[in-house]
Amino acid sequence: MQRNRIEILRNMLQTQPDDSFLHYALALEFIAINEGEMATIELDCLLNNHPDYLPAYYQAALFFSGKNEMLKAQEILEKGIALAHKLDDKKTMGELMELGEELG
Repeated sequence: MQRNRIEILRNMLQTQPDDSFLHYALALEFIAINEGEMATIELDCLLNNHPDYLPAYYQAALFFSGKNEMLKAQEILEKGIALAHKLDDKKTMGELMELGEELG
């Protein structure tokens, strides 16, 4: 079932390559099936090419901390917190800060 969703998302990205949500959804699908390499590619692409897509920061930090890439996770959290502050998104900023505390 998830393979079908991955193919659907990839097909949609062919016609909408700049859609940040589609990249985000694809990364989450790869995470769900433990395709770490593909998830890394999608998350890095998303954060580099769509740096204003705030939802990506929490998931990316969580993913990279799970891979024991703590410096990368912390860097992502810091950027996400700064973006949430800039966007005046207090809820997301709080979630990112809480994740940072959990990760230590």
